[in-house]
Amino acid sequence: MSKKKRRRRYGTGSLFKNGHFWWLQYYLKGQRVTENSKVEDRDAAEELLKQRVAEVAAGEVMIEPGRVTIAGICELVLSDNNYVSYETRKP
Repeated sequence: MSKKKRRRRYGTGSLFKNGHFWWLQYYLKGQRVTENSKVEDRDAAEELLKQRVAEVAAGEVMIEPGRVTIAGICELVLSDNNYVSYETRKP
């Protein structure tokens, strides 16, 4: 007998399994946030998703910036310096 897939209510996020762990997806200020729950149990992942959705509703969740490296910063500074020196040269 086949199981019917349960539909989630609109605005409650979603869960999917990738490898051993469950992943959460929810929206924050119009951006989709995907987060690893780091748990293998669906019920625990469901509770974490409910917690995240509640935090979003209360305005307590902040999107973490991407990983910044010293090499990346140096590359930006050097490219900016090259651009500024090119623009300030007199013909």
